[in-house]
Amino acid sequence: MKRHLATAVPAFAALFILAKFWYAQAATAALRPMLAPVSLVVGAFTNAPGRWTHSGYLHQDAAILIEKSCSGFNFLLLVVSLFCARYLTSAQDRNPFFWPFAAAISFAWTVVVNSSRILLNLTCKTKSRLAESFQETGLPLPDRYV
Repeated sequence: MKRHLATAVPAFAALFILAKFWYAQAATAALRPMLAPVSLVVGAFTNAPGRWTHSGYLHQDAAILIEKSCSGFNFLLLVVSLFCARYLTSAQDRNPFFWPFAAAISFAWTVVVNSSRILLNLTCKTKSRLAESFQETGLPLPDRYV
C-alpha cells in the first residue's frame, strides 16, 4: 500500500499541476464542453436561451455571459482530487469502474453546483448591478434593464 501511494500521489500531483497550467492557457472554446450544460440549465431556469459567442454563452434576455471563469474547471479538479484521495486511501479491492463512475459524478456535480451558483447570483443581483456587469462586456443591454 505504501509503495502504491509513493508513486500514485506524485503522479496525481503532476497531473493536477498540468491541468491547472492547461486551464490557465486554454481558450474559452476549449472549455465549451463544460460551459454548454451549465448554459442549458441556466437557460431552462431563466427562460433565456444562450447562444455561443467567442467569449462564451450569451444569455441576452437574462443579461449574462457564461464564460471561461464560469466553467467550474477548478471545482471539477477539486472533486476529482477528493475521489482520488478516496481511491488511494481505500483498503478495498480496486473496482475497474471506479474512474468512469468518478468522472461522471464529478462532471455532473460540477454542472449542478455551477448552475446553482449562477442562478443564485442572478436572483441576488439588482437590475442596476446586472446592467453594469453586462455593459462591461461591450454587448448591447436588453431593453428591460435600461
